[in-house]
Amino acid sequence: MCSSDLSGLRIDVTRPATGGNVPGGSVRVAFTQGGATSGWYLADTSEQITKLGEYDGTDWQEIQTPASLLIDARDSIGAVHPAYATFEGHEPVGAPAVAYQGIVSTTTEILDRETIQTVRGVFRTVRVQVRSQYSNTRGQTGDETTELWLADRVGPVAIRLPGQANVARLTA
Repeated sequence: MCSSDLSGLRIDVTRPATGGNVPGGSVRVAFTQGGATSGWYLADTSEQITKLGEYDGTDWQEIQTPASLLIDARDSIGAVHPAYATFEGHEPVGAPAVAYQGIVSTTTEILDRETIQTVRGVFRTVRVQVRSQYSNTRGQTGDETTELWLADRVGPVAIRLPGQANVARLTA
């Protein structure tokens, strides 16, 4: 659905997501760059977008309980949503057995409204920052920040992945 010439990032959205351990009604958002694919499982119900988990290629997936609220249709600029969840890690993706467990703190902030120009048109968006801090039973910890530009009835039209300076914009 989305790619950027500057970063080589491609975003694909699959509705509904399929595969073992994925909650029913979820949406799979895949980020592909340099031949590697990772992504998130989301739900967009009741005028809310929630994060259900994430995955890295076919190597592993983590499913959260409960889902983390990212954005509500009634959110205003400056709205902050802190959420705490546990997760179960499965290796490989879809494996029925739990390989490890962890905890994640997700803080979402509605930064502002922006008009984004892409090769596919101009979109009125809300810019959302998602910060995730996690640790698991393998002793791994991390702190990642992702920015999304979301357009009503379109989804992500731009994204900045953790550790990247460039913003990838919708091209297809």
